[in-house]
Amino acid sequence: MPGSPPARPTTAAGPSPKASPRPTPTPPTPSSHSFTVTPARHAHTLERGHAYLRRIQNPDGGWPVYLRTNPSEAAMTGGAMTALADRPRANAAAIASGARWLIRNQQSDGTFERGWSLSEGNALFRAAHGLHAALDHRLLDPETAGHARRAVHRATSYLRTTQNNDGGWGHRHGSPSDPISTGYALAALGPTTRPTVLHAAGAYLSTLQQPDGGFDSVPDTASPRPIPLDLPALAPAYVLRGLTHAFPTPAQARPGQQQ
Repeated sequence: MPGSPPARPTTAAGPSPKASPRPTPTPPTPSSHSFTVTPARHAHTLERGHAYLRRIQNPDGGWPVYLRTNPSEAAMTGGAMTALADRPRANAAAIASGARWLIRNQQSDGTFERGWSLSEGNALFRAAHGLHAALDHRLLDPETAGHARRAVHRATSYLRTTQNNDGGWGHRHGSPSDPISTGYALAALGPTTRPTVLHAAGAYLSTLQQPDGGFDSVPDTASPRPIPLDLPALAPAYVLRGLTHAFPTPAQARPGQQQ
């Protein structure tokens, strides 16, 4: 029958004897199993990635989605700056140019153009992380650093004032809350935000978690723009990202790094 397991091989004396049971594997100990990427071990691979990001940076200082000279976008720029901050001194000029692009392209209400995401929070958290990387590593001149701090403040102030009554955030101000947008907002705000804001968001997310641990959410990605594309894995991924930024454990917090 299709799908039936293969028959056990036989010999003239009858079916072959059963194999001995496999020994129970010993669980790995923390000392023998590490998920940390060692910079020295992967230095060549990391540098190739950094070189690629420097190569596709646009002349205006921002980063495009696909190819150099395609329009720069806030989410891509913030993400590239955060990645390059692994080697801040080597990538200082590229990061500083990206910071200036974000400062120039922030909208009057503190948001950024949404790009390929339907949610304002996506570009907001990536831009905030990129600017924090530039500030934390002191890669900006005093005047630009002042503008960068104000840009982060405007972005996070916008999120604090647009939180819905149920504790979550939606695609835009006034939109119904959804898990992905709430994860984005928590990632942007981080642990220094008022506890009442963070706890309300955590309570909202806890009411939506499914029995299997996942989350259902409205689509966030637009591909091709502006057609929504439903990617179910995004909801739990960005909820976890937001929660780990808003409620970091001591092991996650690194000196000098904005969570």
